[in-house]
Amino acid sequence: GDAPTENFYMTYAQWALVFHLLAAFSPFVTRGEENGFWQFNRSLFLRFCLSALYAGVFYVGLALALTAVQHLLDVLYFDLWVFSVFVLQTWHFLAGMPPDLRKLEREDFYPKALKVFTQYLLVPLVTLYTLILYLYLGKVLLHRNWPRGIVTWLVSFVALAGVFNLLLLRPAESKKENAWIRTYAKAFYLALFPLVGMLFASVGQRVGQYGITEQRYFVSVLGLWILGIALYFLTGKARSIKTVPMTLFILTLATSLGPWGAYTVSRHSQMGRLKGYFEKNGMWSGTKAVKAVKAGP
Repeated sequence: GDAPTENFYMTYAQWALVFHLLAAFSPFVTRGEENGFWQFNRSLFLRFCLSALYAGVFYVGLALALTAVQHLLDVLYFDLWVFSVFVLQTWHFLAGMPPDLRKLEREDFYPKALKVFTQYLLVPLVTLYTLILYLYLGKVLLHRNWPRGIVTWLVSFVALAGVFNLLLLRPAESKKENAWIRTYAKAFYLALFPLVGMLFASVGQRVGQYGITEQRYFVSVLGLWILGIALYFLTGKARSIKTVPMTLFILTLATSLGPWGAYTVSRHSQMGRLKGYFEKNGMWSGTKAVKAVKAGP
């Protein structure tokens, strides 16, 4: 059959994200167990990393073995990758699910490796990228140039990485020696507003020039979500971290289908631009395109 299109992969990614997010918060929808919710997702995150490592080592090990007989078994590489990711990794990940969710609320375990990863790796990296984006924003304002298209993905990446990092730091901020985390979180969320403004300026320029595409739709919706999350955590002290996966779940599900979905909106936008081009050049009649009238000598 025909090779899968880019939209197929984007739709698959959307629905994969929907079910991953659902698994993250569904056991705690009707519970107020904030710590249990964090411990549950901490367990899933670490188990996923370990499972990915197992699957990666398994795949690389067998792939190297198959290299010796590549002329006979080269068709097995993709099948081996599928088995490693969708069978071995999934089986190993599910085997490590917490057996008793009710005990998680009383658990106060915070892995030292996770502390090092968040405080000494993610925090400096997110801060560095944020400063780089601000330097670029200053350059844009100074030279009065429109921001480049790639900046939308950079802003989205920094915002998501920062929010994810703050989720990982959440249990640690309650300790007296970690009071800096709350200050850092407030500064980070405030810093997002000008960057998201630059994101919308860049997307708006491209939409005006080339219309709406799935990528521009997703970036725009993600920008609105980032603003909403920043406002949510800035306007209250006792904000639930469950809001992050729940709102992302709703947003991902909503944008994947219906007349408001990314694919329908993008198709209407591009078809409208195409129709406008045909009409401008005398190639549209009624409800269909026609051959251009050849100009006389």
